[in-house]
Amino acid sequence: MNEGRNGAHWNAQGQGLANPLARGTMIKTLLPHCEPDKKPAPHEPVPLVREIPAADPYPVDGLGPQLAAVVVALNDVVQSPLAMCANSVLATVTLAAQGQINVELPIGAGSTRPVSGFFITVGRSGERKSASDQQIGKALKSREAELRQIHDAEMKIWRNEHDAWEAARKAILAGKQDKVAKEVDLRALGDEPEKPLAPIIIMEEPTVEGLAKLLMAGQPSVGVFSTEGGQFVGGHAMSDDAKLRSAAALSRLWDGDPWKRVRSGDGAHIIADKRLAMHLMVQPDAAAQLVNDPVLRDQGLVSRMLVTFPETTMGTRLHHDPAPVSMIELARFSARMTTALALPYPLRQKSRNDLAPRTVRLSVEARAGWIAFADHVERMIGPGGQLEPISGFAAKMAEHAARMAAAMAWWSDHDAIEIDAETLSNAIQLVEHYADEALRLWQASVVPADIADAQRLLDWLDERWSESHVSIADISRLGPNAVRVAQRARQLVKVLEEHHWLVKASGPVLIGGQRRREAWQVKGRV
Repeated sequence: MNEGRNGAHWNAQGQGLANPLARGTMIKTLLPHCEPDKKPAPHEPVPLVREIPAADPYPVDGLGPQLAAVVVALNDVVQSPLAMCANSVLATVTLAAQGQINVELPIGAGSTRPVSGFFITVGRSGERKSASDQQIGKALKSREAELRQIHDAEMKIWRNEHDAWEAARKAILAGKQDKVAKEVDLRALGDEPEKPLAPIIIMEEPTVEGLAKLLMAGQPSVGVFSTEGGQFVGGHAMSDDAKLRSAAALSRLWDGDPWKRVRSGDGAHIIADKRLAMHLMVQPDAAAQLVNDPVLRDQGLVSRMLVTFPETTMGTRLHHDPAPVSMIELARFSARMTTALALPYPLRQKSRNDLAPRTVRLSVEARAGWIAFADHVERMIGPGGQLEPISGFAAKMAEHAARMAAAMAWWSDHDAIEIDAETLSNAIQLVEHYADEALRLWQASVVPADIADAQRLLDWLDERWSESHVSIADISRLGPNAVRVAQRARQLVKVLEEHHWLVKASGPVLIGGQRRREAWQVKGRV
């Protein structure tokens, strides 16, 4: 594996010291308090927040030859960021693989895990999120359309069967036979005909209750895929009342554990042997809301997410004709995905939608490499370790790597039973990227409340306030919601004054026709 900018990464022999240090984001709402390296000139404004370096490029080679070619082709056709293209491809492959295989971790009994992945891509509006999804999700949409046709035909048959069954049952119950005879006739009639499985594979913003009902009555392997992931983050599933419940359910599905639901309305159910994949494309503010939410962090959902925040490609996407090979690669991917999605699910005996995936294991060499990597990460999450700030995610890095390695091995060969050392090493390279990003977003979230609110006030002054001077009364009446209290406004004005963005006037000032006894000049305005 290649050496990163901040140190040597882990390699297949377990050598080297990974150092996935945070490398920054350009989004103000996520930035830490600025501590300039150089002392500014007297009275020169000091930035409240600092621009930290851009994200490292996505390690496309870690996808392996087949998937790397698809990601490069998607980037060529759509010109969205490579990391966005990679997450789209990986999430789609994960959705196809999760219903077919599990992966065994070398950690003792009960170590079989799903290969499901929860991918989060952060990008601004105009980043061509929808175009990426449309290109790579063609086979998913075609498969869902096919399932709808089958479902419509089966529903016609089911309705006739159900009507006949219901009429026969009513006739038995209304008959004059004794109780024993009725019971014999009812047993002979048989159970109520089961409704055809719902044909939904992908959804955009389900509630946890809706997801539960779908998994009980629908396909056993589904995905939450949305190019407007903010609708899910800001929707009912993540509302204050439902957030913890939703996070717990999603985490259980990622873990592959049974999900027990007891409700007064629809009784008690155990939802087991189902799979859920996820890819949410979200804007920076929604991403900050998601990854910095203390409830979601403490519950563990954030540690199960693979988040990337690539540099924008906007401004560089000049028109060009995609290379013919790019179109061929995308067509080949869609064809293979169509075949993969049509594979029959391995099901538990006497079940129509409870999965029994076969297990893919690490080769002897890959097993040794996985253990070396897991131990290496463990040493880095202790007190003072480089991964301590993201210890929740770091504790799952080795499992994330095994899951991705299994999905990539299965994609190369649907009959694969083993993960080789090279595929595992590639997956670890990818996981290191997501660790870089997790650290970067964590570092960016460490913003003191006074600094964050002062930045909001400064943005308001820059974008909404045209006068050369401003007063506490103006800020309290017209400023951002967070500062519309005189005492708070005064605190934040002091912060901006200390950073030389505001300079206190020596006497009364006329502002908007109002004489203000106390006012501050906005730096750079006369």
